Amino acid sequence: MRRATGLAMARALTMYLLSVHCVANALLATDPRVPPLLPVIAIALLAAVVLGEALAPALAQLVDRVSRARLQITAWVPYGALLAISMMRLMNGDADAMAGLAAMFAALQGLFLLLAGFGRGYIGAIQNALVLTVFASLPGGRVASVGVTGFAGLLGLFLVFDHFARKLAAYPTREGPSVGTAFAQAAVVVLPVVGALALTFAILPPTGYEPLVRSARATQLTQEQVSAAYRDLAILAGAAGVVSWIVVWALLRGRGEADASPAIEVVTARRRGEEAMGEGAGRREPEYSGVRGRIVRTYLRFLERAAKLGLLRRPDMTPREFSVRVRRPEEPLAVLTDAFMRARWGPDEPAEEDARAAEGAAEAVVGELRGRRA
Repeated sequence: MRRATGLAMARALTMYLLSVHCVANALLATDPRVPPLLPVIAIALLAAVVLGEALAPALAQLVDRVSRARLQITAWVPYGALLAISMMRLMNGDADAMAGLAAMFAALQGLFLLLAGFGRGYIGAIQNALVLTVFASLPGGRVASVGVTGFAGLLGLFLVFDHFARKLAAYPTREGPSVGTAFAQAAVVVLPVVGALALTFAILPPTGYEPLVRSARATQLTQEQVSAAYRDLAILAGAAGVVSWIVVWALLRGRGEADASPAIEVVTARRRGEEAMGEGAGRREPEYSGVRGRIVRTYLRFLERAAKLGLLRRPDMTPREFSVRVRRPEEPLAVLTDAFMRARWGPDEPAEEDARAAEGAAEAVVGELRGRRA
């Protein structure tokens, strides 16, 4: 699906722009030495986004969903503690400490982008971008106005792209909007918010946190230097955005993102009359006809036989996650899994040789499991 690929590309590009915006504003507000480093920052974040998209499939398959959720909770504990310590340091109005803390959270933004496939998408990067926006707003002035307004606009745009991209991944049988349509829908919601914030800050410029305002380091950059930094940043972000669009498009096209398995099964409802509860009626196999049904039943019978041999598939595991769990034999199980997914969700009727390949792969995997048990 071209639209799914386009929305995924737009989502990655918007997250890149949001990250550049938040990191640059936080550093401009805290350290006068930042402007010459803006090209390095833009390139580093671009590399993090591109590598994160490239590593996403491999990272998602490292652990199952339950273990991944536990690791995420464990990781948020030290992050929350770090955030609490940083806020206590800032209350003292120490501008030197603020510059170091802002640089640390800027580095964490790149890490969140790099590990997006391991967690729940870009949720960590969004939360860290909010923290960076707080750093940008503390000294007040133009940087605070631009930081808060830009964060609201880019976040709204990202959420719209992310919503439609996730919806198409979960329900691939539905036709989603194009990137232009999604952008237009986002503009209807985002532009009034951005306009209201810009007007408010123009009438009532934000004032800074007084202990930081008194610090010389927090006020060294002049308005002309800030304007020049924003001009250079816009040029850099625009050029890097074009590069990220091309590279992410190549990555998604290469790994067949549009053909990825859906996260939620789409099942066609069937009207059936009441049936007597006979032996084995507690578990009914889906009714598929032709070669498609033959492959689906082959896979379901394989799961039953594998469970009896000690290889259980948890209800929360997708077919691909279950396939990754079995290290041997990799190739037969991959053949069986791919055949099942094409038969279960694919639009075309499988061929006879696909059914024979699936049946042979199922026998090969069961034979290997029996050999291990013996």
